[in-house]
Amino acid sequence: ASFAAAMIAATHAGKSALFAAANGPSL
Repeated sequence: ASFAAAMIAATHAGKSALFAAANGPSL
């Protein structure tokens, strides 16, 4: 797999996790 693609996927996952963590407790 492409390293760049892996980095993009990891960044996307990180942002999704952070977004969920920030909003989960609020709900």
